[in-house]
Amino acid sequence: MSNAKTRIGIIGCGAAASFHMWGYMKDSRAQVVAVADVDEKKAKQFAKKNDIESYYANYDELLEQDQIEAVSVCTPPHTHAQIAIKAAEKGKHILCEKPMCTIVDEGKRMVETAQRTNVKLMVGFVTRFSAAFSRVKYLVKDGAIGTVSTVTATIYCDPPACEWYFDPQVVGIFLNCSCYGVDLARWFTESEIHEIYASGSAQDKARQQKYGPDYADNIKIVMRMKNGALVSSSTTFLMGIRNLYYEKIEVAGAHGILTADPIRDNTLILYSSKGSGISSPAEGFAYSKGWSWHSFTLANRFKADFETEIKHYVDCIRDNRPPLVSGEDGLAATEGCVAAMESFKTNRPVTMLERVK
Repeated sequence: MSNAKTRIGIIGCGAAASFHMWGYMKDSRAQVVAVADVDEKKAKQFAKKNDIESYYANYDELLEQDQIEAVSVCTPPHTHAQIAIKAAEKGKHILCEKPMCTIVDEGKRMVETAQRTNVKLMVGFVTRFSAAFSRVKYLVKDGAIGTVSTVTATIYCDPPACEWYFDPQVVGIFLNCSCYGVDLARWFTESEIHEIYASGSAQDKARQQKYGPDYADNIKIVMRMKNGALVSSSTTFLMGIRNLYYEKIEVAGAHGILTADPIRDNTLILYSSKGSGISSPAEGFAYSKGWSWHSFTLANRFKADFETEIKHYVDCIRDNRPPLVSGEDGLAATEGCVAAMESFKTNRPVTMLERVK
């Protein structure tokens, strides 16, 4: 691979773009050379703040720049498909923020276009790059707890001041937040969803009146996977708290339990009926029989996760690797969220086979 820097364009200059920018600034192999936002003033301010040479109000102009090899798509979710498809047609690699899309057919077009044009399509499920959740995944793969039987995911967040975030006809809580739980279900169980059931309620009665009975801001989803594992995912908009995000994962298997609560502390808790048999860190990650506690770095919690995610994206581009979170993964998450919304509306379980039909 050439020593030349990988030249990046960022489309959308909101909060997600700031996290992506942090990751690119930490990677000496990459350089953000242009940004675009429909609000030209915001694009200009973002470019000035981060010493970026070019900014545009129209992302088509950014995509026309031959020097740009790859993009981060950080716009509202209902715009992702159109932008990503155009980027692929222009030969740009794509890191698309979650959810990858809001309409399943659009997601299929994204995947097909990326395959046809031979570009990378990676989806920004940053939870997969969390130091804690990555360690949980390693231990599951290593057999520390045996075959996974249940997964419990908890995600609480304060919503931004954007009405599209709340509107179930545009995005809403299922696609914006529950997509994390759906993706983690597939990742930890290494299985596809067979059946999904969702129940929810509305804390914000004014928005419920505004958006109708499909509005929810407090939901629980239960997924039965094809391999028999059960996964539950709880998501709540923290209406009265600003700048707070909370996530927790618990995974149980035939031979043990794993718990990671990275927002609260930097310790992963494991109970395993067997030990790893590893005596040296060079051999891998060691754990003992019975209860054990393992520390991981908690500093710059969110920024560190995005830094790891961006590094992986740049690795994929420069070394021609497949991304950890593929377009197919992003599509599967949207399919699961859409099925969950249908379950919530109809108050019944929905099988993914029904969705295929």
